[in-house]
Amino acid sequence: MPLNMKEGSELDIFVENQGRFAFLDVAELKGIIEGVKLGEMELKDFKHYLFYRNWTTAITQLEKKTTHVEVRQNVPTFFTGTFQLENDKSLPLDTFLRVDGFSKGNAFLNGFNLGRYWPKAGPQITLYAPAHLFKPYPQENRLTLFELEENPCIDLGRCNAQFVKQHVLNATTAHN
Repeated sequence: MPLNMKEGSELDIFVENQGRFAFLDVAELKGIIEGVKLGEMELKDFKHYLFYRNWTTAITQLEKKTTHVEVRQNVPTFFTGTFQLENDKSLPLDTFLRVDGFSKGNAFLNGFNLGRYWPKAGPQITLYAPAHLFKPYPQENRLTLFELEENPCIDLGRCNAQFVKQHVLNATTAHN
């Protein structure tokens, strides 16, 4: 990956934790498994730290500090937006979040972690969003996506998150 750095610059490397395995005969290594190089120079003595220990706290803090920045293609990015439910007498219903165009990340509804989305890997394309997480009209609801791989909002036609009535399971690739 080409980098434009000056002497004394700081390099941060974000490594996603996809969980641990509990089988003795599985050779699936996690994290940084080889040295980190900048050009021909091997970097040493770097620090490891948690990105967020508590996602609920992190999302709440993020909502207070929302800023608009230049959209970049392959940088982990938070996307957040607000919406209201329709003004009717019925209570919110259970629904499913579909994030077409997004690649891989985590979805949060009103600070609650709905789970990891990864439509390209399947089998689930939607995430369950229980009714009790939605705030009734006229209160605002907030949806936050932490996208890890590809920024779909470079091309606004691909930047789409919606709540749908039916779940989509048993898929191996994203549906258009």
